[in-house]
Amino acid sequence: MTATVLDQMAIFHVDFDIWTGKARLTAKDLRLGTDGEIPPASLATLGSKNICDPALLRDFGTIKQRMVRYMQSVGMRFMNGYAVPISRLDEVSKELIALRKEFYRSRDAFLHSYDNAVSDWCASNPEWANIIRDGVMSRDRVSDRLGMDWEVFQITNGDVQASGTHGVENKARKLGGELLQEVIQTAAETYSTHLSKPTLRASVRVRKPLKEMRDKVDGLSFLDSRFNSLVQLMGEALRFFPEGSKEPVEGEGYFRISAVIQILADEKKVEDFVKGDTSVDSVAKSLQQNAPSEPPRKSAPGSSKKSEKAQSEDLLSTPPADEEAIFADLDEVFRSMSDDFDLDAMSADDPAITAGNHQGSVQVARSSGYF
Repeated sequence: MTATVLDQMAIFHVDFDIWTGKARLTAKDLRLGTDGEIPPASLATLGSKNICDPALLRDFGTIKQRMVRYMQSVGMRFMNGYAVPISRLDEVSKELIALRKEFYRSRDAFLHSYDNAVSDWCASNPEWANIIRDGVMSRDRVSDRLGMDWEVFQITNGDVQASGTHGVENKARKLGGELLQEVIQTAAETYSTHLSKPTLRASVRVRKPLKEMRDKVDGLSFLDSRFNSLVQLMGEALRFFPEGSKEPVEGEGYFRISAVIQILADEKKVEDFVKGDTSVDSVAKSLQQNAPSEPPRKSAPGSSKKSEKAQSEDLLSTPPADEEAIFADLDEVFRSMSDDFDLDAMSADDPAITAGNHQGSVQVARSSGYF
């Protein structure tokens, strides 16, 4: 089995040289002693100094990050590189060629404006212009420190047998398990982010991570015999997302998509699905039976507050059916209060309230606009 795995994958080692825009900070760059001063953190840190604005070099780091994301979307980390299926060798090579062209275009643009970048940095830090210029490297040296390239090779079964070592073989054997855990984690995150709320709608945002994982597992299906079943399982959910559509999926499609993601997010359910002990139909049916009869509907912003305000205004503006009966009830309440409160003492603060005239309190309520 492992020999077959090795025969079906290529290993890419991608190397980046990205100049940081820094030079060594020397002792003469520091102003020590009484009234001494050190360069600001934006200029110098940990024994080095920036000789141009670091923001001008961000494009190179961004290209490297895109390379990493792409290689992880088609392959697995392996032997300090990326193991990708032989079937996608040309595709991967074309993508790396495109990234390298972009990298060198950015390098040429940076080198073209390099002298101006240094001058602008000196102008932004006039007190430290001398130490900046002391660290400036030539354009050729900077060019040598900006580069991207890669190597690709294959380890065959014959190589392993000839070397008499099986370390590579053991590492290759673990790739299938690592990919399965990646599938489970991606599915769990997708469900938590897009399907855990009871909206009964599957956002189109579910499609992207599901399709990327389907394509990756499809290419690396030789790593584990279970992966062919998982590719078909993910295809079952993807069929409900028409290409280019931005509409959420509702009804039966929602429940089947949710069922697929739930199966993929649980290793036990994956095993049961592969064995035939569970199915999309059974999980979707269970989800549908436990779903709320109607999904909660979002109100327009501010509409709930307006509704509450309108209800309050209605209550205040609508006269009671039996106003005198309500006042009679209130009068009885005020009479009972005399047993607990000293209304004579309270009348000193409010003459409208007297121990012998509880009706006056009701009148205060009436005239204040509460009734």
